[in-house]
Order: sequence, then C-alpha cells, then structure tokens
Amino acid sequence: MSKKLIVFDYDGTLVEAFTHDLLDGVAEWFANNRGLYHFAIVNNFGGVGLRLWMETDSWGAPADLPTEDETYQRVSDTLMKLGLYVRNRDIICYFSFLYQSRNGNWSPRPHGKEQAIEWQIESRKPNNGLLLQAMKDADVTPSETLVVGDNWHGEDAVMARKSGADFILASEFFSKGASNDD
Repeated sequence: MSKKLIVFDYDGTLVEAFTHDLLDGVAEWFANNRGLYHFAIVNNFGGVGLRLWMETDSWGAPADLPTEDETYQRVSDTLMKLGLYVRNRDIICYFSFLYQSRNGNWSPRPHGKEQAIEWQIESRKPNNGLLLQAMKDADVTPSETLVVGDNWHGEDAVMARKSGADFILASEFFSKGASNDD
C-alpha cells in the first residue's frame, strides 16, 4: 500500500456501534499490518458534549451518556484487544466531544478546556481539523493518507475529501483481509 497513515473511524468501522465488539476482519488486519503504517483514530463522541450540556442546564438523563474518561476507557479497551497502545505511539487518537443540536446550537465546553482540540468546532467531523492534526503529527501528506469509514456519504468521506486524503469503506478495506496491497 502506498499510504503511510491510515485513519480509522471508530463506531461502525472498528467496532459495532456503542460496543467493544470488533467488526469482522479488524483484528486480523491489525495483526498482519502492525508496524507497516502510522495508525490514527478520528472520531466524534458527541454524547460527551451532550452529557455536559444536560448537566450544565439540568435536563435529560446525563448519566445515560458517557464521560470523557469512560470514552477514553472504551477506546483503550478496544485498542488492547488489537495489541495497540497509545502510550507507545502504536496509534494516536483524536476525538471531538462537541455536540451540535438539530437547530445548530453547540454544547458548552468544560471550564478550562475551552481551547482543547477535542472541544473545537473545527475538530468535529465532517470538519477536518482532527485529520489535519493527525497528518501533521505523522508527518505525511494528504496523498499518503487513507481514511477508513463506514459510509460513502458520511462525515468521514467528507472529511477526507476536504483534506485531500483518499477514502475507503471499512467493509471493502477489511474484506481484503491480511493484504497490504493497494
């Protein structure tokens, strides 16, 4: 594969949505391709922002939604199944925790984290702030970057197009199995 950085969506791409259950082909692909590429996860976890909004304005059932720590733990559990470790820089994770309501309003940002990348509008997919950061951190160009997502018309595909990176559906990517060919 001519790519150097492979960026994965999380829910629906690596795991069944809202679970820790790996999708078919994911574990095998990582087992056969570890060390060949830079890996990153770029994902929206808007439930964190929605929870903060509910807590801040005293409405809804915030306890039904994850905290930042619970979200990091969920992803960490998945990465451990794949034998990848953020602390070893096997994979780098970039998340957006902002939530946008149907009428366009944004969730509040936690005090002290207003400037954190996880809480910036530019970071929330389909915006490409997190993908651009991943490419910068991996020192790669858009042409050396492949985004793997679960919907041709979804946020991941739009983010990839905005950044000049290539996009592929997870079902096609992982169906290639252990192959690391283009």
